[in-house]
Amino acid sequence: MALKLYGMREATCTQRVLTTLAELGITDFEFIKINLFEKEQKNPSYLALQPWGKLPLLDDDGYLVYESRAICKYLALKYPEKNKGLMPSLDNLKAYGLFEQR
Repeated sequence: MALKLYGMREATCTQRVLTTLAELGITDFEFIKINLFEKEQKNPSYLALQPWGKLPLLDDDGYLVYESRAICKYLALKYPEKNKGLMPSLDNLKAYGLFEQR
């Protein structure tokens, strides 16, 4: 399993990524809970991955992506065969421009 998602299910930004994974039909990932209430995001082992201690964080076999919107775009572009309308094609510049401003 290459994908690991660090986050807290109750956090809106983590929910955005989980929704994107579900929409893409990606179920083969490991979810690693980081409890914000317990300040686990300040743990040195997590800060080694995400220096600002923010959630969520996607680890794709060592390639780290943070910020929920960036993670969602990354996933949609990584799995274009599963991207059924989540994000317009980069070939359609006007549609992509509208997508980015919303």
